[in-house]
Amino acid sequence: MIRYNFNFNFNFNFIFIFIFIFIFISIFISCLFFYSIIFPTTFATNTSRYYQLYTPIEEESSDKYLSDGMIYLHKTFLPPRYNAKLVLLRLAQPLPEYSNLNLKVNFRLVEISDDSRGLLTIYLSMLPSNDNFWGLFSHEICHLHAPKLFDAYSEGTCTAFAKRLVLASTKEWSEWENYLSKDELSVYGPTYLMMEKIWKVVGDQKMKTIFKYSKYYNNDLSRQYIDIREWIKSLETIEQRDEVNKIINQYYLSVAKFVKMGEMYFMPP
Repeated sequence: MIRYNFNFNFNFNFIFIFIFIFIFISIFISCLFFYSIIFPTTFATNTSRYYQLYTPIEEESSDKYLSDGMIYLHKTFLPPRYNAKLVLLRLAQPLPEYSNLNLKVNFRLVEISDDSRGLLTIYLSMLPSNDNFWGLFSHEICHLHAPKLFDAYSEGTCTAFAKRLVLASTKEWSEWENYLSKDELSVYGPTYLMMEKIWKVVGDQKMKTIFKYSKYYNNDLSRQYIDIREWIKSLETIEQRDEVNKIINQYYLSVAKFVKMGEMYFMPP
């Protein structure tokens, strides 16, 4: 009679390691899924749901100013470099239910929230009840024209545009003018002074074209810069070209010290 001897010698150390790895992978995949829902910019280009986490600005005054500001923007510059179909306004403070996520606060930004839908979100650090809100808001409205620009000339141009929009809307600008004229701690003061001078030299008609000279960084289709050299070549007279070069050189070092490679572009003339 043949007997079969079934001897099950389980390696419990091996089983424990296998179970541990399985649990770890399951938790990791779950966390990855949750993170992709809350912060999808990590996983999907030009798509974000950050706006769902921040406090909406829902005031009639700001909605009307945005509508009027977009009309003024399209009159000031050539047709937009981006097809914005919907713009949301958010205070850069998280909603109470997301206060435990340690989110960034008190910032200003134009974000492409959904590139496929033309959805943009403006984040602001103050409410319309603050007189300085309108200057800040106007600067960000300008960025709606070309939200992929990460460029020092763009920052200065948008601040110079903000001045014109605020004054055209009979809002308060004097505090911003005073602050920017003395600002030595950020890129905003020197870029504003530089582009304000350039605007006065070349006039409204040539400033209309400046965003036309935006180009993509190498192979990065999410970031652009202004090719200032090509724009200067397009100016009508040699006197204008020389004067613009002179102004940029005057402010170059003051601007360049705030420009971090990979975060903002600043092409020499």
